Amino acid sequence: MRRGATELRWLTAWRDRNGRYGLTIHHVFDEGSEQFWDVAEFSPVDQDEYIGEGRRLGTFSTPEEILHAAQAFGAATTRWVNEGVIDDEYGDLRNAHTSMSSPDAGEPDHGGGA
Repeated sequence: MRRGATELRWLTAWRDRNGRYGLTIHHVFDEGSEQFWDVAEFSPVDQDEYIGEGRRLGTFSTPEEILHAAQAFGAATTRWVNEGVIDDEYGDLRNAHTSMSSPDAGEPDHGGGA
């Protein structure tokens, strides 16, 4: 583990082809910059995990079950976003804490990730 490094965590909920719901947790080091926000490409905290993979927490039968499980893992009921929006959420958070160093720095690379 990197001492003093900022870490990010988020959950991914998804539905498989059999109609069951999966829940995955992602725990990564904050390696973003003003130009790079693709959190799925950040290095995982767990060295045995592959980049972008996350760790599966369980499989559930109903949307209610997965929401309850997500809350048990710390998810806020008001902070769900659609697939692919996590990068923008990260960028908004990052921009709230820092400002662009140059007005012509260009558009950030949001990545094409998960």
